[in-house]
Amino acid sequence: GQPEMIAGTGGAGVDPIPSTHDRSVIPGGCVQCHMAKPKSEDPSITGGHTFSPNMDACQQCHQQPKEKLEQAQEEIRQQLAELKRMLDKAPNRTSKAYRNALRNYEWIKNERSDGFHNLKYARALLEYSLQLKSEIDFTPATQPK
Repeated sequence: GQPEMIAGTGGAGVDPIPSTHDRSVIPGGCVQCHMAKPKSEDPSITGGHTFSPNMDACQQCHQQPKEKLEQAQEEIRQQLAELKRMLDKAPNRTSKAYRNALRNYEWIKNERSDGFHNLKYARALLEYSLQLKSEIDFTPATQPK
């Protein structure tokens, strides 16, 4: 889940890479961004008890956070789509390489932040998984005669 992604653990084939959004770096951890008091946006949409991230909180550390976030998440979504296409083409789904790539795909997809909680780790998992293409058997199974 999200705590493991922030800790930079849970995927396959990549050493842990803790997020810069970890509690040890951001006092208050998740609530710092997800429960920040809204300044410029409607409080019923972000921050407070909606637990939707308030981009105003991000501006304390980042310039143009919304634009940078959207760009990074789009990059992650594109790599996820590329990995999904690769996985879907593999007729042999029993190899360790296939299982590791699938695990990383599902890990990032099910975490539901499109990499935001730990971009470095999500990028490393996707890079590792996409390079597994050379180890995955794409030979179609032969039909018995």
